[in-house]
Amino acid sequence: MKPVITISVVLPIHNEEKYIATALKSLIHQDFKEPFEILVVNNNSTDKTIEIVNAYQDKRIKIVEEKQQGVVFARQKGLHEAKGVLIAGADADSVYPSNWLTTITHHFKNHHVIGVGGPAIPERNPWWMYYWHLKSFGFVAWLYQKTGFVLYVIASNFAFRKSVFLSIGGYDTRFSMGGGDEIDPLARLRKKGKVVFDQHLQVNVSSRRYQVGFLKFLFIHSMYYYWFGYLASLLFKRRLIESSPVR
Repeated sequence: MKPVITISVVLPIHNEEKYIATALKSLIHQDFKEPFEILVVNNNSTDKTIEIVNAYQDKRIKIVEEKQQGVVFARQKGLHEAKGVLIAGADADSVYPSNWLTTITHHFKNHHVIGVGGPAIPERNPWWMYYWHLKSFGFVAWLYQKTGFVLYVIASNFAFRKSVFLSIGGYDTRFSMGGGDEIDPLARLRKKGKVVFDQHLQVNVSSRRYQVGFLKFLFIHSMYYYWFGYLASLLFKRRLIESSPVR
């Protein structure tokens, strides 16, 4: 009889040859002692990403394919393919501390907890984005400590109980990146049980998407693709704005 997989890490990829090796190394070398799997969801990569993944001779790594373009579709595919009781979202351009899975599962020992999130801090290049995230997640942590309310989570550092998330329909693919894999899941999960924000559950993320400059990031990436795209889809019940090509 095969051991029950405790947690499935869902890792969407689309042309991530520059980053995937570092992300996988950090996930492979977790200090977690229970069975877990790493589901690499290939979302139409055309570079050498899959070759790099295949070079890892680790039975915990499994590749699945999702032809519908978009990170929300990839996460949905991973959710349905996952064998784990818990789902942990990850990104190919992120680096995970060795105790990441251990810390996540510790929170779920409380049966009232259905979701756990933490900060994702980019490199110090550009410097303004590093401090933006540091202060933003600092506020999220402060608000949680004061009220128990989780204002925001990032998909690449958010875990939840698979059964609970499936019971509310999984990812809503009407929404694009941000709305579909962060804002909407958190809003629905908060209605079902306790969501925890652990300020010490920190991952490091590449600053590649922030090289466009502060104003362009704020108004194009954050406001247009993220918030306006989410609200427009919510209003019209379908996806109107596609995600930025860089995740």
